[in-house]
Amino acid sequence: CIDLFFDEKYSIEPSWECRFDHIEIRDGPFGFSPIIGRYCGQESPAYVRSSGRYLYVKFVVDGELEAIGFSARYNFTQGKQELSKFLGKSNRTPKS
Repeated sequence: CIDLFFDEKYSIEPSWECRFDHIEIRDGPFGFSPIIGRYCGQESPAYVRSSGRYLYVKFVVDGELEAIGFSARYNFTQGKQELSKFLGKSNRTPKS
């Protein structure tokens, strides 16, 4: 499995149904694999997990409006490994 985590600094042009700028994530190696989600706006998505060895990620921009964008991290896991072990180890500093 592949776990994909988006960082807190996340901003992609918001639009209804994410028609313009967006991140499209699919469960598999192809653009026609089952869709996990299409993301845009100001709130970063929760983590995404593939069901197997492949995760298709496509970033689409139309060049009209700009935002800060996004950054993401990924991990490879074997099967249904406990995600809570990874999420419990946070290196984020508290906001003041």
